[in-house]
Amino acid sequence: MGVDAMATVRTIAINGRYLSQPVTGVQRFAVELVRALDHEIAAKRIDIENTRVVLAVPPGVQLPALRAIQAVSVGNRTGHLWEQLSFPRAFQNALKVNLCGGAPFFSSDQIVTFHDAAVFTAPDAYSRGFRMWYRALFRRQGRISRTVLTVSEFSRRELAARCGITLGKIAVVSPSAQHILDVTPDDSILSRLHLRDQGFALCVGSRQANKNLGILEETEKHLNAPRFEMVVVGDGSQSAFRSSSIRSGWVRFPGRVSDAELSALYRHALCFISPSHYEGFGIPAVEAMHCGCPVLAARAAAIPETCGDAALYFDPRRAGDLAARLEHLCGNPAERQRLRQLGYLRAAGYSWRSSAHRLWEVIGAGTTASACVNAGRKEQAWVQ
Repeated sequence: MGVDAMATVRTIAINGRYLSQPVTGVQRFAVELVRALDHEIAAKRIDIENTRVVLAVPPGVQLPALRAIQAVSVGNRTGHLWEQLSFPRAFQNALKVNLCGGAPFFSSDQIVTFHDAAVFTAPDAYSRGFRMWYRALFRRQGRISRTVLTVSEFSRRELAARCGITLGKIAVVSPSAQHILDVTPDDSILSRLHLRDQGFALCVGSRQANKNLGILEETEKHLNAPRFEMVVVGDGSQSAFRSSSIRSGWVRFPGRVSDAELSALYRHALCFISPSHYEGFGIPAVEAMHCGCPVLAARAAAIPETCGDAALYFDPRRAGDLAARLEHLCGNPAERQRLRQLGYLRAAGYSWRSSAHRLWEVIGAGTTASACVNAGRKEQAWVQ
C-alpha cells in the first residue's frame, strides 16, 4: 500500500478499561457491544474499508479473542490514570470511543457514553468524590465531545436537561440481553442456596440507594405468610456507592453469581423484581424475560420504556403495592404464563447485533447532529 493510501486510513480506538473492572450493567454493555461489532465486521456485514478499529486495554489485562478488531495493550499505567493519560496519549489522532461512562477529560475527538444522569438525579447513591468527578466529566464532555451515546430515550432527555447537552448531539444505542442465552444454566446453584423451584422471588443489583432495595424488606410486612423467599444477587460492596440498610432475614444476599448460575435462578424463580427508583435502561429485566421469568417492575425512570407491556408494574414508593402484585402473581399461574409470553416477545426486540450497527452508524456518519438524531429515532422505532 502506498504512502497516499496509508494516509487515508483512519483509526477508531475503543477504550477497553472496562475489561479490568467487575461486570455490572455498564461493563456488560461494552463487552457485548464490542463483541457484536467484531462479529459483524468479521462477517462483512459492516464495512470498515480504510478504517482500523482497535480495542486498547491497560497493561496486565487479558486481551479478548477478537477476529476483526485489533486488541492491543498500551501504556504502563492502570485504572483511572490509564484512562486519563495513557489511552488518549496513545491515540491522539484517532477517534476515541468510550462505552462505559468514563472518558478522557480533556479529549474532544471522541464519542462518550453516559448511561444515565443518576449522579445528578440520585446523588445519595454515590460518594461525594465520585459524584463531583462524574458531574464535571458529563458537563465538559457534553460540550466538547463529538457525540454522546446513551441507552434509552429517557436517559437522552435527562442528559439534555441536566447537563445542557443539545438533544441533537445525543444518540440512543439500546442494550440487549441475548448473552444470557449463550450459557448453559447451572442448576446446582439452587441446592447450594437451598432454594425451591418457584419458591423465591429474584432481584439483581447492588445496594446503591437508587436501586431501592429497602422496599424488599418493607414488603415482607405486607405479605400474608410469604410462601417464598427474596433473593438479591449482585455486588453490594463497591466503596463508591452508599449502601441501603437491609436487615431482614427474609431477604438473602448470596453475592455475585456467574452467568450460568444467574440463568438458572431466572428460570426457577417465581418472578423477577426490578424495584429501582432510577435506571437508565435495566438489562436484568430483559435477561429475565429471555429466561421465561415473569417481571414485576417499578413504574419509574426508563423501566417502562424498557419493559413495555411485558411487566406488571408497581409504585416503587409503596411496599404495599409491591406486596399486592406479588400476592396476585403467586396465586395466579395464568398471569405468570401471560407475562412469560409477553416477556419473550419483548426481549426478542433487543439485539446486540442491531446495537452494533447503530453504533457504527453514529461512528461512520461523522457524528453530525442530524446523524445522531436519526440514529436515536431509528433505535427507538426498532425497540417499540
